[in-house]
Amino acid sequence: MASPLDAFSNGDLTFQIPAAGTTTDPDTGNVVANTTPDTYRVFLKEIGATVQQSFAGVDVRTVRFEGYITDPQLLDDEGMEAVLEMDQGRTYTATLVASRSPFGRAGIGAILEGSLGHQVVLDAVWQE
Repeated sequence: MASPLDAFSNGDLTFQIPAAGTTTDPDTGNVVANTTPDTYRVFLKEIGATVQQSFAGVDVRTVRFEGYITDPQLLDDEGMEAVLEMDQGRTYTATLVASRSPFGRAGIGAILEGSLGHQVVLDAVWQE
């Protein structure tokens, strides 16, 4: 079921979830675990931004987003790193900071989560 906020969704959050088996890189011989993408539609707003300069000429920017998972409504909580693609075109590397409502997951928190979706806070990074 989709959230009533789904009509206002403004991005996609894609986690790489572990899958069965491994793959060997033919060039390097490195063995990596297989993953499968798990995508969620999100309704987010920017609540803060910082600028950190790591190297001359390269600005690293961090943005904090807050909002809801709208489709599907519940977040699996399996992945911590994700790719956040906003509808206006910017792509971020995002870290899941919080995935709980301040009201918890029982009582009023369960009612809010069931009607609006899973509340999340994300830190997103990009370089300019």
